[in-house]
Amino acid sequence: MEDAACLEAQYPGQNAAQIAQQQDIVVDSWSALQQRAANRKEELRASCELQRFLTQVIQCLNILWCRVLAVSVETLK
Repeated sequence: MEDAACLEAQYPGQNAAQIAQQQDIVVDSWSALQQRAANRKEELRASCELQRFLTQVIQCLNILWCRVLAVSVETLK
């Protein structure tokens, strides 16, 4: 932004207006990129949380299956 201000001072008139317009585009694009990055970070966090939950469910099902198997073996004895 400082560079844009220096360029506007060096090239007054129509050039300064174009420089200001380009600066606005860059600032808006940067803000949009930051928002997209924040959204993606939240999506990744939610996905990670879901994967942790699913892993816990699988572990619980495995434990349950082992217990059912143990009970079945005991009843066969």
